[in-house]
Amino acid sequence: MKKIEVRVQLRREVLDPQGKAILKVLHGLGYDEVRSVRAGKLLTLLVDDEALASRSGSASDPAASDSGADLEPRAREMVERVLANPVIESYDLRIETVAGSGTGSGTGDHAGTD
Repeated sequence: MKKIEVRVQLRREVLDPQGKAILKVLHGLGYDEVRSVRAGKLLTLLVDDEALASRSGSASDPAASDSGADLEPRAREMVERVLANPVIESYDLRIETVAGSGTGSGTGDHAGTD
C-alpha cells in the first residue's frame, strides 16, 4: 500500500483571503508575533499497489513498485487534473510505503481534539 500526501497552496502571487482572516483572528486573540498566514490543504490518498501494478503492467518488477516510481507520474496527473488548480495553486507531493491495508475514511487523528 502506498500513501500519497499532497500539499496544495495558493501561488505566492495570488492573494490569500483565508490566510488574512486567520491572521486577523490570531492577532485579535493576542498572538501578535504571527506575521503572516498562508492557508492551504493537505490531502492524503491511499493507493493499492496491486491495482497500480496490474494497471501499469509492472507486476513482474517488484523494485519499481516498492520505489513508487510508477506511481509518481500518475499521482501528479491526479493532482493537476482534480486536486489542485495549477493556474492559481502550487503543490508538492510525497509518496511512501505504508504497512497494512487500512482503509480510513479520509479523516485523520487530530491531536488535542478529544
